[in-house]
Amino acid sequence: MGASLPETTTRPSEPSALSAPNQPSARLAPGQPSARLAPSQPPAPSASRPVPQPYEYRRRELVEPDWTRFPGWRHVTRAEWESAQWQRAHCIKNIAQLRAVLGNLVDERFYEDLAADQERFATMSMLVPPQMLNTMVPSRVDTDAFYADPIGPT
Repeated sequence: MGASLPETTTRPSEPSALSAPNQPSARLAPGQPSARLAPSQPPAPSASRPVPQPYEYRRRELVEPDWTRFPGWRHVTRAEWESAQWQRAHCIKNIAQLRAVLGNLVDERFYEDLAADQERFATMSMLVPPQMLNTMVPSRVDTDAFYADPIGPT
């Protein structure tokens, strides 16, 4: 026989010590207000107080940018580009591969900043699918365009 578990003081009819603090007690009668629940709930949003957006959304036509503007992908055909297998096989996994794709379109400081950021902040390895890199800077490819990416630090 195994060792018996210690008896707990919580009974099924009492609120559990493990239950969330703002959950109503199991002993409340239906329709009975819970004093513990009301104070912690945020006020409901109202039409008179819209929540401000942290980012300004800009509408633009969603068109796949020309991937051949990248030196490393100038030779890639449309059939290759649209192939999921080609996309998986050509994911960018390190700075050397990124440099092979971007070439001299970005300044050396971009690669240096990326290496420093990876050293200081990265919690996982780089894995950027070609299609994602292609849409990061849709209008122009240069150092300032990559630094202006809205996802990056401000």
